[in-house]
Amino acid sequence: MESGCPDLTNESSLQKTERRTIIRLTRNHLVFLPSVLTERSHFLSFNINSKEADFFIADQMLLLTIAGVSVIMDLYSMKVKNNWILCSLLAGAGYCFWKSGFAGLIRFVPGALVPLAILGWMFYFRMLGPGDIKVFCALGGIMGPAKILWCIWFSFLCGAGISLALLICYTDIRKRMSYLAAYLAECIRTGRPKPYYQTGNTLENIHFTVPIFMSVMLYTGGLY
Repeated sequence: MESGCPDLTNESSLQKTERRTIIRLTRNHLVFLPSVLTERSHFLSFNINSKEADFFIADQMLLLTIAGVSVIMDLYSMKVKNNWILCSLLAGAGYCFWKSGFAGLIRFVPGALVPLAILGWMFYFRMLGPGDIKVFCALGGIMGPAKILWCIWFSFLCGAGISLALLICYTDIRKRMSYLAAYLAECIRTGRPKPYYQTGNTLENIHFTVPIFMSVMLYTGGLY
């Protein structure tokens, strides 16, 4: 009786090569898929360094925790408390030291300082809150200098998308453009910056920790 299992002993070298092909979807994410080239139902098998996998999961969990708790604080109390920022920085520094020793701490410091150097001017003009910049600093220490730049970029993209949706659905565009023109004229006339956002819990004042959390989710999902 003919067996239902494929005979792998007569496979050509090309088929064996195709059978061993590993498809990488995201960083450190490997997928089990049957070979479509050989039209057989065998599955891929491989080994992953358990230590690297543990570090990868710890990175994701720590970043999501820092960003997630910051969102909750911002939504409920309109600010991210300094105690949480300090705990996040200490946790990030301790994790980097546990992961790579003093080399990890050396990598932590520039990653935490990059957001301050990049976004400091926005706080000067009151376009971004100090708590948001501090959250970026805590995340940057863990991500590193290069990745935190991508995190900042995608945070502003997510924030722009949310702002555009609110602008189209709930706000008069001409009114907002008039407000922007009046703001710039006032800054030029007085020579002193003033908060761009209007005071109060208005719909247009989005909590920027939400776009930050969305950017971190994109990072843990392997987008950048």
